[in-house]
Amino acid sequence: MEIRKLKVVPKPGVAYFTLPSDEDCSKAVEILSNATLKKFRLRASKADSHPPPRPQASEQRTAERLKKTASEIACPLAGKPYDEQLAWKQRQSEVVVRNLKKQMIWNGVEEAKRWRVEALLNQVEDANDFKN
Repeated sequence: MEIRKLKVVPKPGVAYFTLPSDEDCSKAVEILSNATLKKFRLRASKADSHPPPRPQASEQRTAERLKKTASEIACPLAGKPYDEQLAWKQRQSEVVVRNLKKQMIWNGVEEAKRWRVEALLNQVEDANDFKN
């Protein structure tokens, strides 16, 4: 069986792949259905060849988005006190590093299991001399 294209989505733990024929697809579904991988039971099914259309944003949400000023869109933290801006940036940096660690583990990088987020990330520092 030859897989032509593979796309793995870490969350929610989904993988999509393309096979050359319907026969190969049926065989793959049969093999993968109820198989076990890393203590997880797999489910397999044939996906539509064309994904369903994405839902459109509601009119209310669109109207709210249009009410924002250019400065609110370009600089969402501009109206917040500087200490809050630093705390927000620190939290967002931690989220990015945690997600990176999860992806590295998901992709088989064993060393990533020993990573400590705090050790990988520097504290966001006050840069009073450089702020506008």
